[in-house]
Amino acid sequence: IGQRGSGVHDILAITGVSVEVPPLDSPTETVTLRGEPEKLGPALTQVYAKANSVIVSEVAAPGWLHRFIIGKSGQVINQITAPYTRVHVEFDERGSLITIEGPPEEVDAVRMELESAVRDLQHRMDFVEFDVDPKYHRHIV
Repeated sequence: IGQRGSGVHDILAITGVSVEVPPLDSPTETVTLRGEPEKLGPALTQVYAKANSVIVSEVAAPGWLHRFIIGKSGQVINQITAPYTRVHVEFDERGSLITIEGPPEEVDAVRMELESAVRDLQHRMDFVEFDVDPKYHRHIV
C-alpha cells in the first residue's frame, strides 16, 4: 500500500482505477479494483509491481555476534546500510536471525554484506560461557 496509502493513490492517479486493500487485521486477502474495464489490466499490473517491490530476507547470525554487527552506537550497521536508504534491518533479540526488508536489489546487497561480516566475525571471534557463584557477580560487574 505504501506509506499512508501512497501506492494506492499512485495507481489511482496513473490509471484512474480505485484500489481497495483490506485492513492488516482482516483475515481476507482480497484486493478489489474498481474502474473502467479497459483500465483494470494496467491497474492490476501496477498492483503486482507494488506488491513485488519489497522482499524480506534473513541472515543467520548467532545472537552474541549481533552487538558486534551493530557496533558502537550503530556505527557498523549504519556503514553497511548507508548506501541503501530503502532497506530496514532488524535484529532478533532472542534468536539468531537478522531480518532485512526492502527493494530486492538493495536487500540482496545488504544480505551479502551482512553474511560477509558474520563469516569474518565468526573466524576472528569466539565465546565461552561459564558459571560463577552469584556472590562474586558484584566483583565482576
